Amino acid sequence: MKDVYAEKSDEYELLAVNITAQDGEQKVRKFIEEKGIDYKVLFAQDDEAGMQFISDYGIRSIPLNVFITKDGEVHSAQLGAVGKDYVIKTIDELTGK
Repeated sequence: MKDVYAEKSDEYELLAVNITAQDGEQKVRKFIEEKGIDYKVLFAQDDEAGMQFISDYGIRSIPLNVFITKDGEVHSAQLGAVGKDYVIKTIDELTGK
């Protein structure tokens, strides 16, 4: 994702959501720093609000990649890791390129 974001960041917004119950926030923050991740990473805490987020979005497994239009509608969702080509193709669909 980091490579795609660097290449196409002017065309879309990337938000990563980490489920902290699995990894712990400090471990994730260290990973973000070590990998030089420069897009926004949000944390779904292991609390009532975090669990509500998971429930609201129907998250049953991770990673889950959700592509949302600028109008806030879900364009597509893909369970599991996705490759660079898939992400670029989906961004191009969303941006009309």
